[in-house]
This record gives sequence, structure tokens and C-alpha cells, in this order.
Amino acid sequence: MQGLENPTRQVMANFTSLDAARRERGAWLDRLGFAPVRTPSRISWTGPRARLLSFAGSGSGPALLIVPAPVKRAYIWDLVPDVSVVRRCLEAGLSVHLLEWTDPDEADSRLGLGEHVEQVIAPALDHVLEATGEPNAVLAGHSLGGTLAAIMAALHPERVAGLVLIETPLTFDSQAGALAAMVAATPRSTVAELGVRCVPGSLLSSWAVLAAPDAFLWGPSLDWLASATSDSAALHTRVRRWIEDELAMPGRLFVDIVEGLYRDNRFAAGTLTIDGAPAAPRQLAALRLLIVVERESRIVPPHSALGLFASLPELDLSVLAYKEETGVALQHVGALVGPDAHRSLWPKILTWIDQREAEPPPA
Repeated sequence: MQGLENPTRQVMANFTSLDAARRERGAWLDRLGFAPVRTPSRISWTGPRARLLSFAGSGSGPALLIVPAPVKRAYIWDLVPDVSVVRRCLEAGLSVHLLEWTDPDEADSRLGLGEHVEQVIAPALDHVLEATGEPNAVLAGHSLGGTLAAIMAALHPERVAGLVLIETPLTFDSQAGALAAMVAATPRSTVAELGVRCVPGSLLSSWAVLAAPDAFLWGPSLDWLASATSDSAALHTRVRRWIEDELAMPGRLFVDIVEGLYRDNRFAAGTLTIDGAPAAPRQLAALRLLIVVERESRIVPPHSALGLFASLPELDLSVLAYKEETGVALQHVGALVGPDAHRSLWPKILTWIDQREAEPPPA
């Protein structure tokens, strides 16, 4: 351990410096006119490592809490007006609330998976319910944000009116995609011995590129070539600017996700506990579920998104497919920012939310 400590610390310092350099590149793109154009909001709640944005113009429809991935900035859900999920939901009359992860400090480094669910998402949801007077709310999440939302729903199904999961990994086994395969090939001690307070975002991005260079390196490069001379060039650059805006992950959360979810598959196996309470997938059978998949995804293959539900009986499950499109830079976020997704996918999602809300809850 002593021999590992200083080299590890130096590696982390180098990647932390790279985070800063990438954020500066993002600021340079801001000055060129590619900054996000966000919907007006107010901070309605603040908790550990996060704050809750509530949006002006929220309607009297169902309450919606959006849970972004805890490794990236939340504004990918509200990038520019034409491809803003937040605006689509406001236009549909929903009461919209976006959880925004903040840069972790030293105290936040001790927040693991359980703390992110019970000390951040749960009280944020309670605030939404108190503010709207609703008994429950729809949760929507993308990627690992959807994973956290699903675990929250499994622990507290009575607070959840419906669950919208977009390219969300839930099953982490041999068919669960490139990231799961890379974790399986990494010795457990390598992760356990890191012992760092926070894992720099650039290190996480580098691992993602190593695991799936086609998705995280070649794909964005080919998308740049395809969109360079088209109307989608500006969107591609805005997503690239978001990619540069790195967010570190608390060290304990990193270990909990890599070891507990990716390596041990505890959520799908039904062995995940949070503060002694089982986060049992069978609890999701009582909920209305909408899953969005990209059928050719190497990051979250359909099996990873849907395999969990094969053993759940009498499931109220709807599945929508997202088709790849040019200009989104990274196909993994295409369902959030793609113009075609906003024309065809999001109207279906919003119709589902409206219809599901109108129906009585399952007995």
C-alpha cells in the first residue's frame, strides 16, 4: 500500500489538472458562443453534493424529478431550447425539478451509493412532493442517474408514480456491455487500493475510452465529420463543450458502483442493501416503467437495461427505442439532445407520463 500511495496520488493530481484544462477549453467554447442556454430556474433545495433546480412555468401536471448521472453535469438535460428535455416537459405542463450534482469536496468524498440515494435523492424528492402537494412523483434518469433512480424507487415505491429510464444499466453481467467487461477484467484489489477522496472526471472518461473506443472516441470523431458541413455542427460542438465540463466522483461512490454494481451485480441479484434495507428489484413490479434503449449500444445494451425485468411478473413495462442520429457527438446522450429524439421520442415519453398519471395505481 505504501508503495502505491504516492504514484496513485500523483496520477490523480495529473488527471485533476487535466479536468481543469478541459474546463478551460469548455470556457473557450463558451466565449465562441457555444455555452448552454439554460431555462430559468431557482435553487429550491440544497443537500450534500447536490442542489435542486425548480423551473419557472412549471404546470399543474405530474411532478417530475430528473436524476442525471452523478459523473456529468446536469445541463445536458437543458442544453439549448430546441433540444431541452426540461423545456419539452414544461411545455407538456409538468412540474419539473432537476437534481444538479456539484463538485464534491472532502466531506462529500465519504458519500457512497447509499448516501447518494438516501441523503440526496430521497430528501430532494420529499421536497418536490411537499412543494407540489403530490403523494408521489415521476422519476426520470439517464445512464447511472437512472440506476440511482431505480434503486431509490425500489426502496421507496410509494413515493414514485412512474419511472422513466433512458439508457440505464440495471443488470451488470457478462452481457452488460463494454464497461462491465472492463470491470470484470480488472482485479478487485486495483480498485479497492485506490484509496482516493475523489476520482477525477478525466480519469473516468479515459477508462470509458479504453473500454469502448468505438463509442467514446471513434464515434464522436465520425459524428464530427458527418456534421461539420451540416446544420447539426453547432449541436455537435455544444455537446462536445458539455463533454469537456468534467465532474469528479466521490471515491466511495466510485468503489460502490464499480464493486457493488458492476462487479457483483448486487441490484439485479437482489442482494443490494441501503442502510440495512433491501433494494429489491421486485419492488419495481408495483411501478409503471418506461425504458428507452438504443439497440446497438455498446455502453448500455438492451440486455443491461431490460434483463432485470425478465423475472418480474405482471409488469407494467413500456419500451421505446432510440435510433442513432448525426450531430449528437456522443450517441449515449443522443436520446436527450438529438433533434429526432425531440421530434419523435419525447412526445411518446410525455404521452406515456400523461396517460400513466391518469390511470389508477396498481393494487
